[in-house]
Amino acid sequence: MDAEDLAHPSAPGTSELQGLWADLDGHGEAEWRFRRLAELLDEVFYVFEPESNRILYVSPAFERVWGRSVDAVYRNPEAYIDAVVAEDLPVVLEALRRKRKGTPNRLEYRIRGPDGRGRWIWDRNFVVPGPPGKPLRIVGLAADVTEHRQARESMRQMERLEALGHLGGGLAHDFNNVLGVIMGNLERLATRAGLDAAAVGAVAESLEAVRRGRDIAASLLGFARRSPLQLTRFDLNRKLVQLLPLLRHCAGAAVRVDLQTIACPLPVEADAGSLDSALINLVANARDAMPGGGTVVLSTCVHRRTDGGGALPAQLAPGDYALVCVSDEGGGMRPEVLARALEPLFTTKPENVGTGLGLPMAYWMLRRHGGTLTLDSAEARGTRACLYVPLCREPSEGAAVPELARGAGAEPRTERCAAHEVGAAAVPCGPGPTVLVIEDDTALAGLVEMVLAEAGFQVTRACDSDRAQAALSESHFDILFTDLGIPGGLDGRMLAHWAATCQPGISVVLASGADLPGGSVPTDWTFLPKPYGPRELLDTLGAVVAGRPRSVDDLMGP
Repeated sequence: MDAEDLAHPSAPGTSELQGLWADLDGHGEAEWRFRRLAELLDEVFYVFEPESNRILYVSPAFERVWGRSVDAVYRNPEAYIDAVVAEDLPVVLEALRRKRKGTPNRLEYRIRGPDGRGRWIWDRNFVVPGPPGKPLRIVGLAADVTEHRQARESMRQMERLEALGHLGGGLAHDFNNVLGVIMGNLERLATRAGLDAAAVGAVAESLEAVRRGRDIAASLLGFARRSPLQLTRFDLNRKLVQLLPLLRHCAGAAVRVDLQTIACPLPVEADAGSLDSALINLVANARDAMPGGGTVVLSTCVHRRTDGGGALPAQLAPGDYALVCVSDEGGGMRPEVLARALEPLFTTKPENVGTGLGLPMAYWMLRRHGGTLTLDSAEARGTRACLYVPLCREPSEGAAVPELARGAGAEPRTERCAAHEVGAAAVPCGPGPTVLVIEDDTALAGLVEMVLAEAGFQVTRACDSDRAQAALSESHFDILFTDLGIPGGLDGRMLAHWAATCQPGISVVLASGADLPGGSVPTDWTFLPKPYGPRELLDTLGAVVAGRPRSVDDLMGP
């Protein structure tokens, strides 16, 4: 990062200040007027005399940024060093040595501000020449550039997450195809007669492993911003009260979880499941940071960001935010660890314990809501994670808080809807409905063909859109069942529109292990998320045959 770019936009240039001070030095009234102007700066303006090692002037902004009195600096010119963090102290001491010799400096370093939080300082000074060979004054500006750095780092973080998201979406698509084949064959095996108890147990464990794999793939999709947020309006305080038993269970017996909520409601419009996952992850991180036990405190309050910025993170738009803080009593993070905590795949946990995706996914989810996640931590001081969620108007009267997230292993919301359980019984006797299946994964396509054929459907397969168009031009089909990401000149959605034009009345079922179709899909089309098992496949196509197509909203729940 170029430190020059971090200077406050309202700060005067160093050359202007240098010239002004040189002109004003020794002119009482003019110098007094200039000092009055310096007092209006957000930056700390200071004047140092190398020969006497004295601070001649420091602006009142020093007290706001450093949290120390200006009198302390007048008494001891090195008093500002007390606030510098240990890792940056050598750089600051070297700059002080150079300053005493009359050599200008430009440097960045961190201090511990009056609120106890770290702040980045961009300090630049220059020489006002005196007698030949001797500097008369050192004049400098020290700016708090913390928000500028945060904004720049947020942009870079978003770029990294976006890149990883695209990669995760592609991986999830292929992964779900593999899971679909495994799930389909396991469910078929489970229906076989004559399996002993050990075999039944092995099949059940394998299916549970597939479901966990499906949850991982779903997380990757959420990370890729390819799964839509399921927004509902609720009181965040009430939500936390209901979630508390699950959080305490997650924390374990050795960790106490306390909840401190603000007295007024906190109406938000958010994806309740994603918010649950973020809070559970943060409590789990706090638990892992306190292996010997301790206390985790969840607290809520309201914060407002104005056009002037206020005390909120720079990436937030002006407005009111519900703030949920999760604080622990653990050992905290070193500065270099804290700086990377939101990086995807970065973890300090042992192998096979942490994935390095929990915090980045929580951050990305909150950014999609218009909020953010911040971390404050230091060694031996614990860690505080703050979730900012935009406030909205009060929920309508009688509006219920969404159900709590279920425990590990619970079926995700994308499970089939009970109201649409039709099954193979809905397929009429005699020649069954004709289905054109377009799937480029050979193993999955073969499984789908076998399941549908056994249920009485007449199946034709195609591996790309070109072959599908040829089949549609030659034969009539009742149902088009296509993956969204298929080879050929058209993707699944485009092929479905073409088929609807070519064969009006054809029913469309879209499947995908990655991109969800979103609002551009006609309401009479059906969406089936991957991976799916034989029963869900038959339930979905049975509902289509019965004239009750299942939309994305049906599958995703209320």
